[in-house]
Amino acid sequence: MSIYDKMLSYMQPPHFTQPGAGLYRVLKAAGRLRSEPRSRRFSPARLAVLGSLRREPGTVSDVARRLASARQGVQRLVDALVQAGLLEPLPNPRHRRAPLFALTAHGREDQAEHARAEALRFNQLAEGLAPEALRAAAAILEEIYRRQQRD
Repeated sequence: MSIYDKMLSYMQPPHFTQPGAGLYRVLKAAGRLRSEPRSRRFSPARLAVLGSLRREPGTVSDVARRLASARQGVQRLVDALVQAGLLEPLPNPRHRRAPLFALTAHGREDQAEHARAEALRFNQLAEGLAPEALRAAAAILEEIYRRQQRD
């Protein structure tokens, strides 16, 4: 038993089934991967907003719906990204008081740079792992996500 397994055994309620405990360990490990700094310049939330607007401009409400987030939180992120010169407001022909937001040239460059760095990181992490094992892991996580959405 690894030190990590021992640590988890102290943290787990005793009523976990063996599969439940296994899932707990997988999701905790995935959470640690997700919490690693993915970008020195952007938080995951800012990256999500930029990604949401990468293909087409949208209002703050559009972005909030796409990200299943509160509009007020998205508004703060959009304001910060506009201030940083990564987003720009555009006129909205459908609504005078709700501007569309789009990536600036600088925003597109920064997002593309981040995407390249992230691909490099994941390519390095995945080196030597069996593609079929990764597909199986992804399928399991997708099924767990579907089950969670039904609850």
